Amino acid sequence: MNRWNIPSNLEEEIILRDQECVYCGCKFSDNSKKTTATWEHITNDMRIITRENIARCCSSCNASKGSKLLSDWLDSKYCKTKGINSLSVAHVIQEALSKPPALDRIIEIKSDSKKVCNYISEYKNKYSEEITDELKSSIDHLVSLIKLGVN
Repeated sequence: MNRWNIPSNLEEEIILRDQECVYCGCKFSDNSKKTTATWEHITNDMRIITRENIARCCSSCNASKGSKLLSDWLDSKYCKTKGINSLSVAHVIQEALSKPPALDRIIEIKSDSKKVCNYISEYKNKYSEEITDELKSSIDHLVSLIKLGVN
């Protein structure tokens, strides 16, 4: 287990998978601090130690992303300047983007149904071109159930 609590077998798997930065695609190098490989929690929760949430990225991208949500960071000036977007990132990042944000965000605000409805509606609107009509319909149904107070 390394100092980030990543088990050795998972660490080896990720090192083999991520030979370049999962965000900008640069080759890792110890010759430059900016291109040094770093460990990345795609969803910023150090408790999630899975192959779907652990990746390697360059120090520059890691410093820029910090604790931002992945979708928010991809809209940043840094990403726009470097040409980083949902289509240019590695497959593991595209997979993370294809899934809804962590449910813990909804759990944090579950006591306030209006916030939950707004959050879900914002998600639907932000990704409207990327989600199916069936999922949009399910989201609308969920929002209506929450507004009615059905659990």
